[in-house]
Amino acid sequence: MLGLDFGEAVLADPHDLHLVVETILDDPDGEHPPAVAAALETARNGDPTTAEQLWHLTNFADPASVYELSLAEPDTALQDPRLAAHIRVWAALHEQAPRTTAALALITRTETDLAITAARSRPGSRPAP
Repeated sequence: MLGLDFGEAVLADPHDLHLVVETILDDPDGEHPPAVAAALETARNGDPTTAEQLWHLTNFADPASVYELSLAEPDTALQDPRLAAHIRVWAALHEQAPRTTAALALITRTETDLAITAARSRPGSRPAP
């Protein structure tokens, strides 16, 4: 058994988590997948967040895109408190739940690969390279 626990608690700085949530809420697209919406609700209520919830939040939030931060100058971008908070929450998640985050990443890659394969196999789609 791998010892995976998607519900394991991960401790992240509450202020950093607040900035990650704020980034998602500031996203001009405004559409959140169900898993992200559920994780947002948990975080906004101040309830303990699980590894899976933090994984969804940190993988959905993109402070560089939302706040138009230039990553061409990393030193300047890293001075932005929202990007720095995002990196700290992401690091806490990966340090405290490495197997769970690896499993979630693998699941996501597999789902993406299956979706691409299915799309390419539809009649009228372009052939696979």
